[in-house]
Formats: sequence, C-alpha cells, structure tokens
Amino acid sequence: MKKSAILDTLKDMPDEFSADELLERIILLKKIDAGLMQLKDGKTYSQEDAEKKINKIPNALTVKTIEEARKGKGISKPIKDIKSFIVSL
Repeated sequence: MKKSAILDTLKDMPDEFSADELLERIILLKKIDAGLMQLKDGKTYSQEDAEKKINKIPNALTVKTIEEARKGKGISKPIKDIKSFIVSL
C-alpha cells in the first residue's frame, strides 16, 4: 500500500470522522491492493466460476453481502464499474 493512497483517503474524509471509519477505508484499500495483485498474478476466477463457487455455499450472510454490495451499502454509492471505482481511489 502506498502512503499517497492513505493521504488521498484522508483528504476525501469529512472534517470529523471516527477512527473506525478511517480503518474501514484503509482495510478496503488493502483488500483492493490484494485483489489487484491476485489479478496481476493471474489468480482469478471467471465470473461464471465465481458464481458457481458462491452458489455452492449460499448462506444468508453471503446473499445479504452480495445484495448490499450491489446497492452500494457500506460505500458512498453503488459500484457500477470496478475499474472506474479503483481509479477513483
């Protein structure tokens, strides 16, 4: 993770925020970085394979998480295009 990413995140935060909110954003950045490294290393699933894998163990939490992500819960707005979202960070 780059210091500039953390500083940019801080700049985008409101004047007052909790430590938890900042940590959540830092964790999100870390997860995105990890995902980008997996992508770079070819450690990915096709959309079809990912859906099959998720559908094998559907539980209430998985379904709820997917629905909330599609609605944008936990972030400021829904993610329509992952590449644009990553660039916006």
